[in-house]
Amino acid sequence: MLSQQATVFLSKLCDLIPAGKYTIRDWEDLSSLSDESDAKEIIEQLKINGCVDIKYKSEQDVCFALTDKATLVSQEYKSIVTQDESCQVVTNNAGNVIVVSQPKEVDRPTKKVGRLSSFIYGLLGGLLGGSIGGGVVYAILTLIGG
Repeated sequence: MLSQQATVFLSKLCDLIPAGKYTIRDWEDLSSLSDESDAKEIIEQLKINGCVDIKYKSEQDVCFALTDKATLVSQEYKSIVTQDESCQVVTNNAGNVIVVSQPKEVDRPTKKVGRLSSFIYGLLGGLLGGSIGGGVVYAILTLIGG
């Protein structure tokens, strides 16, 4: 399962590197694409999930190619993020993209009503409701002839 950081990293890689072609990159260059995590860990995570094919790696650089799955995950991620920015995109063990939505809380303004106002609103509502109910009952009884 790809994490949010790995998915963002993969999306940045797909913007730089064409799929299916091997490229050699320094670990320092790859680290600049990652905000928080180590590039070596993310590349390993991408390899485990089938997004990267590694030819070789050393302490200074790595030779890898992006797979077709990497391109698909990147495209799905970009299409989802452009639609809704409150979504978090991860992939499950099968490599399918999963969207986790984080609902936004809407602050609604509240109107403070005092005790007297509340009592008056309740009294008027009760009188109005009772009058309408009584009128309906009276109309029914008049029509029936009772």
